[in-house]
Amino acid sequence: MVGQFGVPEAWLISSDVKVPKSKQWNLVSVIYSGSLAVSVTYAGVRGVNQLTLNWANFGLNPNGSCCTNFNIGAHGFSNFILLQERRQDLV
Repeated sequence: MVGQFGVPEAWLISSDVKVPKSKQWNLVSVIYSGSLAVSVTYAGVRGVNQLTLNWANFGLNPNGSCCTNFNIGAHGFSNFILLQERRQDLV
């Protein structure tokens, strides 16, 4: 038996999207002086090709407040979801 619940969603994904990945590292330094021990640690993460999911069926009101909902049910979809790559370099 086949059934349908709700209305389908449209996922808009570019054909050249790259797989996200990250590099993680840790540095640890411990200094002993007599009965005293001092520890310094650093943890870092660097991600590339990060992705963002955006709801393409919402917008801002003219006064800048949130949100205007578009009537897209007439097209047969409940949501348009847009997947975008983050192009800027964040450090």
